[in-house]
Amino acid sequence: MSSEEEEEGSDIEGEEEEVDHRIQLHRPNLSSRDYPCGICHEEVKDEDEGIFCESGCEKWYHRQCAGMSKLAYDLLTREDTAEWACDTCIHSKKIPMVKTVTLNIS
Repeated sequence: MSSEEEEEGSDIEGEEEEVDHRIQLHRPNLSSRDYPCGICHEEVKDEDEGIFCESGCEKWYHRQCAGMSKLAYDLLTREDTAEWACDTCIHSKKIPMVKTVTLNIS
């Protein structure tokens, strides 16, 4: 394979690679964003009040987009062992609202 073919994307024996563009019609272009919000799709930046769906989809959300109050956000982010899940994951994956942790104390 020549370096020119590698730069342009290689074709198998001269055939063009088919790309289904339909899957992108209803989704925003997220390739330029590092951490898109799972609701508004705008980037969740370091200075934003962002929360991560640790127990489910592993997407970031703006606090406001997730409908979380400032007080709830402050309490959640102060607790080291707290895990948050978005509403979609709570309902679709049947994630419990509270998880119990067993501590082994020797």
